[in-house]
Amino acid sequence: MIRGILWGVIIIAIGVWVWLANLGVITSGIVFSRDWPIIIIIVGLMTVAEGVSWFIRRRRR
Repeated sequence: MIRGILWGVIIIAIGVWVWLANLGVITSGIVFSRDWPIIIIIVGLMTVAEGVSWFIRRRRR
């Protein structure tokens, strides 16, 4: 489930990148509504949390 953690981190990075581009912190050709990338970040955080909890449960056995 390490892949799940990795995918979660990738999703978070994409969400942060798009959000910062929307706020004008970094320059990008992507223009979306300002705060919707927070949803991507939350999905990434949930994916990471799921991967970490699976890893902890597996190590307890």
